Amino acid sequence: MIRALADAISNIKFGCITNARTVTIKYSKHTYELCKILYDNGVIQGYSSMQTISNQLGIKNSVIRVEFKFRADTAFVKGIRRISRPGGRVYWNINALKRRIAHNNNVVILSTSRGMMTLKDAVLNNIGGEAICAVYMRGA
Repeated sequence: MIRALADAISNIKFGCITNARTVTIKYSKHTYELCKILYDNGVIQGYSSMQTISNQLGIKNSVIRVEFKFRADTAFVKGIRRISRPGGRVYWNINALKRRIAHNNNVVILSTSRGMMTLKDAVLNNIGGEAICAVYMRGA
């Protein structure tokens, strides 16, 4: 897992804890894919990429602004947890994924040979991969 993706997961996690309306994360291909998956699964309300000038030298950095869904003044996302860490990578083959899909109502994101996708998409495509994070949502 790259550093930007780990930072994005942490920023989203702390944004949920503090009931922030939006958080800003560094732009990378992986963080953009993470936001796209979260938006497609109805976890976040929206996301947009933009450029900001971060210092006195005028260096431009790209960032992604993530907008959370809210229900009754609490964030729809209950929490997000990293599964695979730099000290311990977690890889699941297709058999492990099939066992986990029956007991999981949350969104689990995997990095596969075909890109980042959810647990359900990986089972449909019949491929395994590295478990990146799990997103826990409040009851519907």
